[in-house]
Amino acid sequence: MDAPAAERAVKPTVVKKVVMQLKCILTDEELLECGQRMADANTMLGRLEDEMEAVKAIYKAKGAEQEAIVQKNGSLIGLKFEHRDVSVGVVKDYEAETVSVIRNDTGEVVETRRMTEQELSELPMDDGQEGGAE
Repeated sequence: MDAPAAERAVKPTVVKKVVMQLKCILTDEELLECGQRMADANTMLGRLEDEMEAVKAIYKAKGAEQEAIVQKNGSLIGLKFEHRDVSVGVVKDYEAETVSVIRNDTGEVVETRRMTEQELSELPMDDGQEGGAE
């Protein structure tokens, strides 16, 4: 065989199926579907933002509560006391013309002061009881 005949031999055509990303124009229906998905997502986004703001407000309030506890207890530590309702006895000594306030829980005399003129004029009637309580 001669060389020109070999060169003229038919070369095969090969067809291979592959997938490629190509530009495709969307149909009106596809555009409507995209618009609906976008609107749904936008609505959900708004709801999520509202929920996030509500949660933020809850945690902000919780944080404020804890801050108040920190402030109150910091003040108590610094002062080393607080005012509380305590049961006391009020002793009016008309002989010494004094009024004493005595804690019932500890017996501590909290205050002793001179009687006012009004208190002096309110001398109780003697009912025969020594050291009686009012």
